[in-house]
Amino acid sequence: MKNDPIIEELHQFREKLAARFNYDVQSLIEYFQAQQGRGNRKVILAPRKLKEPDYEKTEQEKKAA
Repeated sequence: MKNDPIIEELHQFREKLAARFNYDVQSLIEYFQAQQGRGNRKVILAPRKLKEPDYEKTEQEKKAA
């Protein structure tokens, strides 16, 4: 797999940011929430899980659910 310079830059940024907060997730969350309050941007902390499509389920599976 070829190295992508943009991905490498993102990894470096993530590492610097994590080190800045001593790798403390709660501190990072508080920082991002404070940043969110300062502007018109939303901070998304975790992706939502997608539902399985119904068309792949059999009639029996649908009745059991």
